[in-house]
Amino acid sequence: MDTAQKIQRRGTTSKRILAPDVARGLALLGIAVANLPTAWAIPIDAEGDSMLGGFYPGASETHHLLDQLAMVFSAMFAHVRGLPMFATLLGFGIGLISLSLQRRQFPRNKAMLVLVRRYGFLALFGVIHCIFLFFGDIMILYGLLAMIVALMIGLSNKAIKWIAGVLLGLGVTVGTAFTFFMMNSFGDKMINYSFTLPENYLGYMLLGLGSIAGYVFGVVASAGTIFPVILIGFLFARTGVLHEPEKHLRTLWAWIIAGAAVVLFIGLPWGLSAAGFINPEWAETFSTLNLNFGYITGPAIVALVTVVLMPVQRRYAETDVVPLWLRAPVALGKRSMSGYLMQSVLFFILALPFTLNLLTDIGAALVLVVATGVWLVTLILAVILEMTGTPGPFEWLHRRISYGKNGLPTQWKPPQAELPAHPIPAQQPPHNPAHNPANRQAPPQLD
Repeated sequence: MDTAQKIQRRGTTSKRILAPDVARGLALLGIAVANLPTAWAIPIDAEGDSMLGGFYPGASETHHLLDQLAMVFSAMFAHVRGLPMFATLLGFGIGLISLSLQRRQFPRNKAMLVLVRRYGFLALFGVIHCIFLFFGDIMILYGLLAMIVALMIGLSNKAIKWIAGVLLGLGVTVGTAFTFFMMNSFGDKMINYSFTLPENYLGYMLLGLGSIAGYVFGVVASAGTIFPVILIGFLFARTGVLHEPEKHLRTLWAWIIAGAAVVLFIGLPWGLSAAGFINPEWAETFSTLNLNFGYITGPAIVALVTVVLMPVQRRYAETDVVPLWLRAPVALGKRSMSGYLMQSVLFFILALPFTLNLLTDIGAALVLVVATGVWLVTLILAVILEMTGTPGPFEWLHRRISYGKNGLPTQWKPPQAELPAHPIPAQQPPHNPAHNPANRQAPPQLD
Protein backbone atom coordinates (compact mmCIF):
# COMPACT_ATOMS: atom_id res chain seq x y z
CA MET A 1 0.00 0.00 0.00
CA ASP A 2 1.55 3.35 -1.02
CA THR A 3 1.61 6.45 1.15
CA ALA A 4 -1.34 8.08 -0.60
CA GLN A 5 -3.49 5.02 0.06
CA LYS A 6 -2.37 4.97 3.70
CA ILE A 7 -3.39 8.61 4.05
CA GLN A 8 -6.85 7.82 2.75
CA ARG A 9 -7.20 4.64 4.81
CA ARG A 10 -6.42 6.45 8.05
CA GLY A 11 -8.72 9.32 7.12
CA THR A 12 -6.17 12.01 7.88
CA THR A 13 -7.34 14.04 4.91
CA SER A 14 -10.56 14.79 6.78
CA LYS A 15 -8.69 17.18 9.14
CA ARG A 16 -7.75 20.44 7.42
CA ILE A 17 -4.03 21.15 7.29
CA LEU A 18 -3.32 24.69 8.47
CA ALA A 19 0.10 25.20 6.86
CA PRO A 20 -1.13 25.54 3.24
CA ASP A 21 -3.75 28.10 4.27
CA VAL A 22 -1.23 30.14 6.25
CA ALA A 23 1.29 29.93 3.41
CA ARG A 24 -1.30 31.12 0.86
CA GLY A 25 -2.28 34.02 3.07
CA LEU A 26 1.34 35.12 3.49
CA ALA A 27 2.14 34.53 -0.19
CA LEU A 28 -0.41 37.16 -1.15
CA LEU A 29 1.65 39.74 0.73
CA GLY A 30 4.77 38.81 -1.24
CA ILE A 31 2.82 38.95 -4.49
CA ALA A 32 1.50 42.43 -3.66
CA VAL A 33 4.99 43.73 -2.82
CA ALA A 34 6.50 42.24 -5.99
CA ASN A 35 3.70 43.22 -8.39
CA LEU A 36 3.28 46.85 -7.35
CA PRO A 37 6.59 48.24 -8.73
CA THR A 38 6.80 45.80 -11.66
CA ALA A 39 3.27 46.07 -13.07
CA TRP A 40 1.05 48.62 -11.35
CA ALA A 41 3.20 51.63 -10.45
CA ILE A 42 6.37 51.23 -12.50
CA PRO A 43 9.05 53.72 -11.34
CA ILE A 44 10.05 56.29 -13.96
CA ASP A 45 12.74 58.44 -12.38
CA ALA A 46 13.96 56.09 -9.65
CA GLU A 47 17.59 55.17 -9.16
CA GLY A 48 18.66 51.66 -8.27
CA ASP A 49 16.79 48.57 -9.40
CA SER A 50 13.30 49.69 -10.47
CA MET A 51 11.95 46.16 -9.89
CA LEU A 52 12.50 46.78 -6.18
CA GLY A 53 10.87 50.21 -6.15
CA GLY A 54 14.02 52.30 -6.35
CA PHE A 55 15.09 55.37 -4.38
CA TYR A 56 15.30 59.10 -5.15
CA PRO A 57 18.27 61.45 -4.75
CA GLY A 58 16.14 64.35 -3.53
CA ALA A 59 14.71 62.43 -0.59
CA SER A 60 15.83 63.05 2.98
CA GLU A 61 18.52 60.82 4.46
CA THR A 62 15.93 58.95 6.53
CA HIS A 63 13.64 58.41 3.56
CA HIS A 64 16.58 57.33 1.44
CA LEU A 65 17.68 54.80 4.05
CA LEU A 66 14.15 53.45 4.38
CA ASP A 67 13.95 53.01 0.61
CA GLN A 68 17.25 51.13 0.64
CA LEU A 69 16.16 48.83 3.47
CA ALA A 70 12.83 48.17 1.72
CA MET A 71 14.71 47.18 -1.43
CA VAL A 72 16.80 44.68 0.52
CA PHE A 73 13.68 43.23 2.14
CA SER A 74 11.88 42.90 -1.20
CA ALA A 75 14.86 41.23 -2.84
CA MET A 76 15.09 38.69 -0.06
CA PHE A 77 11.44 37.90 0.62
CA ALA A 78 9.16 39.13 -2.19
CA HIS A 79 10.52 38.76 -5.71
CA VAL A 80 10.23 35.19 -7.03
CA ARG A 81 8.95 34.08 -3.63
CA GLY A 82 5.15 34.39 -3.49
CA LEU A 83 4.38 33.00 -6.96
CA PRO A 84 6.59 29.89 -6.57
CA MET A 85 4.93 29.27 -3.20
CA PHE A 86 1.52 29.56 -4.84
CA ALA A 87 2.68 27.18 -7.58
CA THR A 88 3.73 24.64 -4.94
CA LEU A 89 0.36 24.92 -3.23
CA LEU A 90 -1.42 24.67 -6.58
CA GLY A 91 0.27 21.32 -7.11
CA PHE A 92 -0.60 20.31 -3.55
CA GLY A 93 -4.25 21.11 -4.25
CA ILE A 94 -4.22 19.05 -7.44
CA GLY A 95 -2.81 16.16 -5.44
CA LEU A 96 -5.48 16.45 -2.74
CA ILE A 97 -8.30 16.53 -5.27
CA SER A 98 -6.87 13.54 -7.16
CA LEU A 99 -6.70 11.60 -3.87
CA SER A 100 -10.29 12.58 -3.12
CA LEU A 101 -11.40 11.36 -6.55
CA GLN A 102 -9.52 8.11 -6.01
CA ARG A 103 -11.25 7.69 -2.64
CA ARG A 104 -14.59 8.24 -4.39
CA GLN A 105 -13.62 5.44 -6.81
CA PHE A 106 -13.50 7.63 -9.90
CA PRO A 107 -11.89 5.82 -12.84
CA ARG A 108 -8.64 7.46 -13.89
CA ASN A 109 -10.02 8.94 -17.13
CA LYS A 110 -13.03 10.38 -15.29
CA ALA A 111 -10.79 11.86 -12.61
CA MET A 112 -8.65 13.47 -15.30
CA LEU A 113 -11.75 15.06 -16.84
CA VAL A 114 -12.83 16.46 -13.47
CA LEU A 115 -9.41 18.03 -12.93
CA VAL A 116 -9.10 19.35 -16.49
CA ARG A 117 -12.53 20.94 -16.19
CA ARG A 118 -11.70 22.55 -12.85
CA TYR A 119 -8.40 24.05 -13.96
CA GLY A 120 -9.72 24.94 -17.38
CA PHE A 121 -12.18 27.23 -15.62
CA LEU A 122 -9.29 28.63 -13.57
CA ALA A 123 -7.56 29.57 -16.84
CA LEU A 124 -10.81 31.12 -18.06
CA PHE A 125 -11.02 33.23 -14.90
CA GLY A 126 -7.47 34.32 -15.66
CA VAL A 127 -8.40 35.39 -19.20
CA ILE A 128 -11.18 37.63 -17.89
CA HIS A 129 -8.91 38.99 -15.15
CA CYS A 130 -6.10 39.64 -17.64
CA ILE A 131 -8.24 41.62 -20.06
CA PHE A 132 -10.29 43.72 -17.64
CA LEU A 133 -8.12 44.13 -14.52
CA PHE A 134 -4.49 42.99 -14.63
CA PHE A 135 -2.36 42.20 -17.66
CA GLY A 136 0.13 40.35 -15.40
CA ASP A 137 -2.38 37.69 -14.36
CA ILE A 138 -0.95 34.32 -13.31
CA MET A 139 -4.13 32.21 -13.23
CA ILE A 140 -4.04 31.54 -16.98
CA LEU A 141 -0.61 29.95 -16.78
CA TYR A 142 -1.43 28.09 -13.57
CA GLY A 143 -4.64 26.74 -15.09
CA LEU A 144 -2.90 25.54 -18.25
CA LEU A 145 -0.07 23.89 -16.32
CA ALA A 146 -2.50 22.29 -13.87
CA MET A 147 -4.35 20.67 -16.75
CA ILE A 148 -1.07 19.09 -17.86
CA VAL A 149 -0.50 17.78 -14.32
CA ALA A 150 -4.05 16.37 -14.37
CA LEU A 151 -3.06 14.17 -17.29
CA MET A 152 -0.14 12.81 -15.23
CA ILE A 153 -2.08 11.44 -12.27
CA GLY A 154 -1.53 7.88 -13.49
CA LEU A 155 2.25 8.21 -13.20
CA SER A 156 4.07 6.80 -10.19
CA ASN A 157 5.54 9.08 -7.53
CA LYS A 158 9.02 7.99 -8.59
CA ALA A 159 8.40 9.01 -12.20
CA ILE A 160 7.00 12.40 -11.19
CA LYS A 161 9.95 12.97 -8.85
CA TRP A 162 12.40 12.32 -11.69
CA ILE A 163 10.50 14.57 -14.08
CA ALA A 164 10.37 17.40 -11.54
CA GLY A 165 14.03 17.04 -10.60
CA VAL A 166 15.32 16.93 -14.16
CA LEU A 167 13.18 19.85 -15.30
CA LEU A 168 14.12 22.01 -12.31
CA GLY A 169 17.82 21.21 -12.72
CA LEU A 170 17.74 22.01 -16.42
CA GLY A 171 15.69 25.13 -15.80
CA VAL A 172 18.16 26.51 -13.29
CA THR A 173 21.31 25.75 -15.31
CA VAL A 174 20.06 26.44 -18.84
CA GLY A 175 17.97 29.42 -17.76
CA THR A 176 20.88 31.03 -15.94
CA ALA A 177 23.28 30.43 -18.83
CA PHE A 178 20.81 31.80 -21.37
CA THR A 179 20.07 34.91 -19.30
CA PHE A 180 23.75 35.70 -18.87
CA PHE A 181 24.26 35.21 -22.60
CA MET A 182 21.47 37.71 -23.29
CA MET A 183 22.97 40.14 -20.79
CA ASN A 184 26.35 39.99 -22.50
CA SER A 185 24.70 40.42 -25.89
CA PHE A 186 22.28 43.24 -25.11
CA GLY A 187 23.64 44.77 -21.90
CA ASP A 188 21.41 47.41 -20.31
CA LYS A 189 18.68 46.90 -22.92
CA MET A 190 18.20 43.42 -21.52
CA ILE A 191 18.22 44.30 -17.84
CA ASN A 192 16.53 47.70 -17.66
CA TYR A 193 12.98 46.86 -16.67
CA SER A 194 10.77 49.77 -17.64
CA PHE A 195 7.78 50.43 -19.82
CA THR A 196 4.90 52.86 -19.87
CA LEU A 197 1.37 51.84 -19.00
CA PRO A 198 -1.44 52.90 -21.38
CA GLU A 199 -3.11 56.22 -20.65
CA ASN A 200 -6.67 54.95 -21.12
CA TYR A 201 -8.70 51.86 -20.29
CA LEU A 202 -9.09 50.72 -23.90
CA GLY A 203 -5.33 50.64 -24.32
CA TYR A 204 -5.02 48.79 -21.02
CA MET A 205 -7.50 46.12 -22.15
CA LEU A 206 -5.59 45.73 -25.40
CA LEU A 207 -2.42 45.25 -23.37
CA GLY A 208 -4.15 42.50 -21.40
CA LEU A 209 -5.50 40.91 -24.57
CA GLY A 210 -2.01 40.84 -26.05
CA SER A 211 -0.58 39.37 -22.86
CA ILE A 212 -2.82 36.31 -23.17
CA ALA A 213 -0.92 35.11 -26.22
CA GLY A 214 2.25 35.18 -24.16
CA TYR A 215 0.89 32.56 -21.81
CA VAL A 216 0.87 29.98 -24.60
CA PHE A 217 4.63 30.46 -24.90
CA GLY A 218 4.74 30.67 -21.11
CA VAL A 219 3.64 27.04 -20.84
CA VAL A 220 6.83 26.02 -22.65
CA ALA A 221 9.04 28.61 -20.96
CA SER A 222 7.88 27.54 -17.50
CA ALA A 223 8.93 23.90 -18.08
CA GLY A 224 12.03 24.47 -15.98
CA THR A 225 10.63 26.96 -13.48
CA ILE A 226 6.98 26.94 -12.38
CA PHE A 227 5.99 23.52 -13.75
CA PRO A 228 8.45 21.41 -11.72
CA VAL A 229 7.52 23.38 -8.60
CA ILE A 230 3.87 22.47 -9.20
CA LEU A 231 4.92 18.83 -9.51
CA ILE A 232 6.78 19.07 -6.21
CA GLY A 233 3.63 20.32 -4.51
CA PHE A 234 1.72 17.49 -6.18
CA LEU A 235 4.20 15.03 -4.65
CA PHE A 236 3.84 16.70 -1.24
CA ALA A 237 0.16 15.72 -1.33
CA ARG A 238 0.62 12.20 -2.71
CA THR A 239 3.43 11.25 -0.33
CA GLY A 240 1.93 12.82 2.81
CA VAL A 241 4.74 15.33 3.41
CA LEU A 242 2.39 17.98 4.81
CA HIS A 243 -0.06 15.50 6.33
CA GLU A 244 2.59 13.80 8.46
CA PRO A 245 5.53 16.22 8.66
CA GLU A 246 7.10 14.30 11.57
CA LYS A 247 7.83 11.44 9.16
CA HIS A 248 9.24 13.72 6.46
CA LEU A 249 11.46 16.10 8.43
CA ARG A 250 14.52 15.24 6.33
CA THR A 251 12.69 16.28 3.16
CA LEU A 252 11.26 19.40 4.74
CA TRP A 253 14.59 20.54 6.19
CA ALA A 254 16.38 19.89 2.91
CA TRP A 255 13.99 22.29 1.19
CA ILE A 256 14.27 24.83 4.02
CA ILE A 257 18.07 24.85 3.79
CA ALA A 258 17.97 25.17 -0.01
CA GLY A 259 15.53 28.07 0.21
CA ALA A 260 17.53 29.80 2.93
CA ALA A 261 20.63 29.56 0.74
CA VAL A 262 18.80 31.34 -2.09
CA VAL A 263 17.54 34.07 0.23
CA LEU A 264 20.89 34.65 1.96
CA PHE A 265 23.38 34.13 -0.86
CA ILE A 266 21.35 35.50 -3.78
CA GLY A 267 18.49 37.64 -2.49
CA LEU A 268 20.50 39.47 0.17
CA PRO A 269 23.45 40.49 -2.07
CA TRP A 270 20.99 41.45 -4.80
CA GLY A 271 19.19 43.79 -2.42
CA LEU A 272 22.40 45.20 -0.96
CA SER A 273 23.91 45.92 -4.37
CA ALA A 274 20.66 47.25 -5.87
CA ALA A 275 20.26 49.60 -2.90
CA GLY A 276 23.86 50.80 -3.13
CA PHE A 277 25.18 49.31 0.13
CA ILE A 278 27.72 47.28 -1.86
CA ASN A 279 28.97 47.43 -5.46
CA PRO A 280 25.90 48.33 -7.59
CA GLU A 281 27.40 46.56 -10.59
CA TRP A 282 26.70 43.21 -8.92
CA ALA A 283 22.93 43.83 -8.93
CA GLU A 284 22.37 42.53 -12.46
CA THR A 285 24.18 39.29 -11.75
CA PHE A 286 22.31 38.56 -8.54
CA SER A 287 18.99 39.62 -10.08
CA THR A 288 19.56 37.05 -12.82
CA LEU A 289 20.46 34.34 -10.32
CA ASN A 290 17.38 35.17 -8.27
CA LEU A 291 15.17 34.94 -11.35
CA ASN A 292 16.34 31.39 -12.02
CA PHE A 293 17.07 29.98 -8.55
CA GLY A 294 14.19 31.77 -6.84
CA TYR A 295 11.66 29.05 -7.68
CA ILE A 296 13.37 26.80 -5.15
CA THR A 297 11.97 29.06 -2.43
CA GLY A 298 8.39 28.00 -3.26
CA PRO A 299 8.59 24.50 -1.74
CA ALA A 300 11.06 25.86 0.83
CA ILE A 301 8.65 28.41 2.31
CA VAL A 302 5.83 25.85 2.37
CA ALA A 303 8.20 23.47 4.17
CA LEU A 304 9.21 26.17 6.67
CA VAL A 305 5.62 27.08 7.49
CA THR A 306 4.78 23.39 7.90
CA VAL A 307 7.63 22.78 10.35
CA VAL A 308 6.89 25.92 12.36
CA LEU A 309 3.21 25.00 12.66
CA MET A 310 3.72 21.35 13.64
CA PRO A 311 2.84 21.94 17.34
CA VAL A 312 -0.13 24.09 16.32
CA GLN A 313 -1.37 21.42 13.93
CA ARG A 314 -1.22 18.78 16.67
CA ARG A 315 -3.30 20.94 19.02
CA TYR A 316 -5.72 21.75 16.21
CA ALA A 317 -6.19 18.03 15.55
CA GLU A 318 -7.20 17.59 19.19
CA THR A 319 -9.29 20.71 19.77
CA ASP A 320 -10.46 21.70 16.28
CA VAL A 321 -9.72 25.32 17.26
CA VAL A 322 -7.44 27.57 15.20
CA PRO A 323 -5.28 29.79 17.42
CA LEU A 324 -6.39 33.42 17.45
CA TRP A 325 -3.10 34.68 15.96
CA LEU A 326 -3.47 32.39 12.95
CA ARG A 327 -7.14 32.91 12.17
CA ALA A 328 -6.62 35.88 9.86
CA PRO A 329 -4.00 34.32 7.54
CA VAL A 330 -5.93 31.04 7.55
CA ALA A 331 -9.11 32.89 6.56
CA LEU A 332 -7.30 34.64 3.70
CA GLY A 333 -5.54 31.45 2.62
CA LYS A 334 -8.88 29.67 2.31
CA ARG A 335 -10.00 32.52 0.04
CA SER A 336 -6.72 33.11 -1.80
CA MET A 337 -8.27 33.47 -5.27
CA SER A 338 -10.68 36.12 -4.02
CA GLY A 339 -7.81 37.83 -2.17
CA TYR A 340 -5.65 37.83 -5.29
CA LEU A 341 -8.42 39.32 -7.42
CA MET A 342 -9.25 41.89 -4.74
CA GLN A 343 -5.63 43.06 -4.86
CA SER A 344 -6.12 43.77 -8.55
CA VAL A 345 -9.26 45.77 -7.89
CA LEU A 346 -7.54 47.93 -5.27
CA PHE A 347 -4.35 48.46 -7.28
CA PHE A 348 -6.45 49.20 -10.37
CA ILE A 349 -8.19 52.02 -8.49
CA LEU A 350 -5.05 53.43 -6.86
CA ALA A 351 -2.26 53.12 -9.38
CA LEU A 352 -3.14 53.34 -13.07
CA PRO A 353 -2.69 56.51 -15.17
CA PHE A 354 -6.41 56.68 -16.00
CA THR A 355 -7.60 56.03 -12.42
CA LEU A 356 -6.29 57.78 -9.27
CA ASN A 357 -2.62 57.48 -10.33
CA LEU A 358 -1.41 57.95 -6.75
CA LEU A 359 1.60 55.64 -6.71
CA THR A 360 4.01 56.95 -9.35
CA ASP A 361 7.62 57.20 -8.14
CA ILE A 362 6.80 56.77 -4.48
CA GLY A 363 9.99 54.84 -3.66
CA ALA A 364 10.59 51.36 -2.32
CA ALA A 365 9.58 52.13 1.27
CA LEU A 366 6.15 53.45 0.32
CA VAL A 367 5.75 50.60 -2.16
CA LEU A 368 6.17 48.24 0.78
CA VAL A 369 3.74 50.25 2.92
CA VAL A 370 1.04 50.50 0.22
CA ALA A 371 1.35 46.84 -0.77
CA THR A 372 1.07 45.80 2.87
CA GLY A 373 -1.97 48.07 3.29
CA VAL A 374 -3.72 46.50 0.31
CA TRP A 375 -2.92 43.04 1.70
CA LEU A 376 -4.36 44.07 5.08
CA VAL A 377 -7.61 45.12 3.41
CA THR A 378 -7.94 41.68 1.83
CA LEU A 379 -7.04 40.11 5.18
CA ILE A 380 -9.81 42.02 6.97
CA LEU A 381 -12.37 41.13 4.30
CA ALA A 382 -11.39 37.45 4.58
CA VAL A 383 -11.81 37.55 8.37
CA ILE A 384 -15.28 39.06 7.98
CA LEU A 385 -16.26 36.29 5.57
CA GLU A 386 -14.82 33.68 7.93
CA MET A 387 -16.78 35.06 10.88
CA THR A 388 -20.00 34.87 8.89
CA GLY A 389 -19.23 31.41 7.53
CA THR A 390 -19.16 32.71 3.96
CA PRO A 391 -16.80 31.22 1.38
CA GLY A 392 -14.75 33.44 -0.89
CA PRO A 393 -17.02 34.54 -3.77
CA PHE A 394 -14.65 33.37 -6.49
CA GLU A 395 -13.86 30.11 -4.70
CA TRP A 396 -17.61 29.46 -4.49
CA LEU A 397 -18.12 30.31 -8.16
CA HIS A 398 -15.15 28.22 -9.26
CA ARG A 399 -16.37 25.20 -7.32
CA ARG A 400 -19.94 25.64 -8.58
CA ILE A 401 -19.07 25.76 -12.28
CA SER A 402 -16.42 23.04 -11.91
CA TYR A 403 -18.51 20.48 -10.02
CA GLY A 404 -22.07 21.57 -10.65
CA LYS A 405 -24.83 22.53 -8.23
CA ASN A 406 -24.69 19.29 -6.26
CA GLY A 407 -20.91 18.97 -6.17
CA LEU A 408 -19.05 15.72 -6.70
CA PRO A 409 -20.79 12.47 -5.78
CA THR A 410 -19.56 10.74 -2.63
CA GLN A 411 -18.94 7.66 -4.76
CA TRP A 412 -18.64 7.38 -8.52
CA LYS A 413 -21.18 5.19 -10.23
CA PRO A 414 -21.22 4.25 -13.90
CA PRO A 415 -24.01 5.96 -15.82
CA GLN A 416 -27.16 3.86 -16.07
CA ALA A 417 -28.30 2.67 -19.50
CA GLU A 418 -30.87 5.13 -20.74
CA LEU A 419 -34.43 3.94 -21.04
CA PRO A 420 -36.38 4.65 -24.23
CA ALA A 421 -38.25 7.92 -24.17
CA HIS A 422 -41.50 5.97 -24.64
CA PRO A 423 -41.17 2.59 -22.92
CA ILE A 424 -42.68 -0.31 -24.81
CA PRO A 425 -45.84 -1.44 -22.94
CA ALA A 426 -45.79 -4.92 -21.49
CA GLN A 427 -47.42 -7.36 -23.90
CA GLN A 428 -50.41 -9.40 -22.63
CA PRO A 429 -50.39 -13.03 -23.71
CA PRO A 430 -53.25 -14.03 -26.06
CA HIS A 431 -56.25 -15.69 -24.46
CA ASN A 432 -55.66 -19.41 -24.14
CA PRO A 433 -57.77 -21.79 -22.08
CA ALA A 434 -54.55 -23.41 -20.99
CA HIS A 435 -53.70 -20.21 -19.16
CA ASN A 436 -56.64 -20.75 -16.86
CA PRO A 437 -55.17 -22.05 -13.65
CA ALA A 438 -57.91 -24.57 -13.46
CA ASN A 439 -56.86 -26.10 -16.78
CA ARG A 440 -53.08 -26.08 -16.11
CA GLN A 441 -51.23 -29.39 -16.03
CA ALA A 442 -48.10 -30.20 -14.19
CA PRO A 443 -45.04 -29.50 -16.29
CA PRO A 444 -43.30 -32.53 -17.71
CA GLN A 445 -40.43 -33.92 -15.62
CA LEU A 446 -37.00 -33.70 -17.15
CA ASP A 447 -34.84 -36.78 -16.96
